[in-house]
Amino acid sequence: MDLRQIEFFVVVAQELNFTRAAVLAHVSQSGLPSSVRSLERELGTRRSTGRRGR
Repeated sequence: MDLRQIEFFVVVAQELNFTRAAVLAHVSQSGLPSSVRSLERELGTRRSTGRRGR
């Protein structure tokens, strides 16, 4: 686990959108989900997949 993975996770959690989060984090959209998945595996957890407002 590194600080960058945590930063990516926080941006995704705030934006609830991988595309917008990737733009804000200055990374490719395809690389962001894999980084978040890697962090989830290391922590033994998964992020919520529910949509806001539903």
